[in-house]
Amino acid sequence: VNSEEHANAEGEATVWTRIIPEEILAKISGGKEVPAERITVWIDPLDATQEYT
Repeated sequence: VNSEEHANAEGEATVWTRIIPEEILAKISGGKEVPAERITVWIDPLDATQEYT
């Protein structure tokens, strides 16, 4: 996580195991295959004081 709010990251970085928690799986009807080129990630800075590149 890149943060302007904290000088040091709290805790240790973790790797996603690709295991979705059961409480989330219970709330969704199923998955859908989507090509990676169809995915867009938007980053919304809280105060917009620095550019994210």
